[in-house]
Amino acid sequence: MLRLIKHLAVICAILLTCLASYGDDDVVLIRDSEIEDVLIDILNPILDVAGVSRKSVKIYVLGSKTVNAFATFDRTVFICAGLLFKAEKVEHIVGVLSHEIGHIACEHLIRHIGMAERSKILSGALMLLGIGAGMMAGSPDLVMGGVLGGIAMGTNTFLYHSRAEEEAADNKAMEFMQKLGLSSRGLLEITEIFALSARLNIGEKGLPNTHPDIEERVNYLRSNVDRYKQQTTRSGKIPDGIEERYKRIKVKLWAYSAPIEKVLAKYPKNDDSMETLYARAIALNRRGDFNGSITCINILISRFPKDPYLAETKAQILYENSRIAEAVMLYRRLVAMKKDDVLLNVTFANALVKSGDIASLNEAEKVLHNVLIKDRTELLAWRLLSIIYGRRNEYGESALMLAESALLRENKNEAIAQAKRAIKYGLKSPGQRQRAEYIAQVKTSNRKSKKPSSTDKNNVLSLTAAKL
Repeated sequence: MLRLIKHLAVICAILLTCLASYGDDDVVLIRDSEIEDVLIDILNPILDVAGVSRKSVKIYVLGSKTVNAFATFDRTVFICAGLLFKAEKVEHIVGVLSHEIGHIACEHLIRHIGMAERSKILSGALMLLGIGAGMMAGSPDLVMGGVLGGIAMGTNTFLYHSRAEEEAADNKAMEFMQKLGLSSRGLLEITEIFALSARLNIGEKGLPNTHPDIEERVNYLRSNVDRYKQQTTRSGKIPDGIEERYKRIKVKLWAYSAPIEKVLAKYPKNDDSMETLYARAIALNRRGDFNGSITCINILISRFPKDPYLAETKAQILYENSRIAEAVMLYRRLVAMKKDDVLLNVTFANALVKSGDIASLNEAEKVLHNVLIKDRTELLAWRLLSIIYGRRNEYGESALMLAESALLRENKNEAIAQAKRAIKYGLKSPGQRQRAEYIAQVKTSNRKSKKPSSTDKNNVLSLTAAKL
């Protein structure tokens, strides 16, 4: 864990609220291409049958033991790692996501915006979690970011749904599952798991209780689930092979988060299955056994040479063991195959910056500018650009990148200060100077932006350092 923390290049986006109170437990946002790709492949057919634009919804995993999921008014869906571990099959995840998209389709969260304003919650705060949150510079493949310093009190009220809204979302979920040719019993089963977890009080007090009266929801679903018969003709379909991919991301997530020896005991050396070799490659790397880890991942790559996620894991292992040149070569090949993968491109740029030579820095700069064309909210991209410009003694440009990063984190005072520094040092581009002047004039509120404390970096870890 400490080995990873010392490589961190950035403290990621903080989930801002205008409330002074925060929960006692900080929760991290997990970023991983494979995990997100699987969840997106499950989510997209639901969005299609719901008539919701694919591009309008984002999905992230929270590193929490809580068996829960919720959506925010900016159409971001959060699903807790605890739910992924408890959900035994893809139909359970389909049920959960269908329910959350039901809230979005019914515009429940939009109706809560007035409540958010009355509670003095920043209307844009939750959206900042889409910020390539990420971003830690120490673990390119699996990145965590976004300290959710306890989504507490006012936020809890804001995300809380009434019984009528829950029933409406459940009805929509059952309708969506019917259109996908799936039984709605998957929704009932996962809701029963929710109820059991609630009775056992499994979870973290920093997260909101967004689904009230869970026992009443279970009873409602039991009474209504058979109304939505599984259709043989369907208007959408969950991708083939998704069940095996879902099982694999559960193994991956658990291997990165569970105690190392427990992982190695569950997946013994004499088992050469895909799941075992994957879990052991991750756990052995966490233990510092580079040779054992690389041997496991190489065996998998020899069996599945076209699997990009295995190659990403190998690149991460190489990076974390200071084999930077090898990691860069592998990342470069992967980026050529997945040019639109923002997270992968950022981690590639991070490895280039770690290389340190001028040619690598220049290449990283180009990669990061392309990333920001696709998504200006990628915090690590701005921070890495700041490092690049600083190493090239371009201090004005470096300060402007820090100003952009601070603005995304809603730290207006820091953004203004960095913008003024940028103007003082000088900027080559007229467009950059104009941008710096604009940021320097941003109005600040009476409320002071929450600044990361000296311990905040402990909440921005790679999945290898997670404790669920």
